[in-house]
Amino acid sequence: MKHQRPETPLPRRYLTPEQAAEQLPMSADWIREQLRNGNLAGSKVGGRWLTTQASIDEMVAAGSNSTTRARRRRRRTIPPAVTSAL
Repeated sequence: MKHQRPETPLPRRYLTPEQAAEQLPMSADWIREQLRNGNLAGSKVGGRWLTTQASIDEMVAAGSNSTTRARRRRRRTIPPAVTSAL
């Protein structure tokens, strides 16, 4: 009787920021920034960022870019204590 190896699932397809940028109207630098900020799921392997197609689809569906813009706008507002002193 021959020993059979257990069937393992196929590995997920990983994309570099350059490959991901080809699918989106964004640059590879923008993709790297989203990976660093945690807005796009991925891992750094051997000094290179990698992500999956599923992660890109999730980020696009969640509208990650508009969320980031809204957060930046909130940070720039002047706190009430400062405006009352003016």
